[in-house]
Amino acid sequence: MLKSISYISFLCLLQFSIGSCQSAHSGNGISGVSKADSNINPGHDTIKATAAAKDKNVQTLDDGATMVVGNSISENLSKSEHYSIFITLLEKSTLYKTLGQKGSLTVFAPSDEAFKKIGKKTLNRLMSEAGKEDREKFLKYHVAGGIMRSSTFSPGQSISTVEGDAITVEVESGKTMLGDDNGNKAVITNPDILNNNGILHLIDGVLLPKGMK
Repeated sequence: MLKSISYISFLCLLQFSIGSCQSAHSGNGISGVSKADSNINPGHDTIKATAAAKDKNVQTLDDGATMVVGNSISENLSKSEHYSIFITLLEKSTLYKTLGQKGSLTVFAPSDEAFKKIGKKTLNRLMSEAGKEDREKFLKYHVAGGIMRSSTFSPGQSISTVEGDAITVEVESGKTMLGDDNGNKAVITNPDILNNNGILHLIDGVLLPKGMK
């Protein structure tokens, strides 16, 4: 009798154990893994991460020009037809070679539309051989040492330029602007374009160092 009871108890215990295991493993295959966890697809996450990395390496402007992080600042700017005036000025200066070499620089590049704000007389002087000294000052006023991302800019911040004079940061209506001592302002339209020798910020205005009008 005692043996029969023990045998029945053993069968009940065995059945209970099997039922518990089936319950713990049902739907997931591994005990302790939630339904939400079972929907995770590591492969999909890897694909998204790779795509995001590629997006950061290439930026496309409104004119279709592609800014590639592996290129120099000079190479990338030369690809856009909307920055031809700034590039032409650079090509006439010693700075063009510098922006094509290894380094760590921040460049604020005005668009062709931006140059319409300073007048033909000033632009002609910058383009001329007689205006060589002014051209160098002008270009260096649009360059700062080191890599400065737009996320580091704050209202009232003073940015020291290679030329020597400073540019002031302003923020209005969510837009980051740069200003000079002459009252000129420029909105950063395309920030944080990475290059192999620095970072490029495209602006819609022209900045002039002290004494230049």
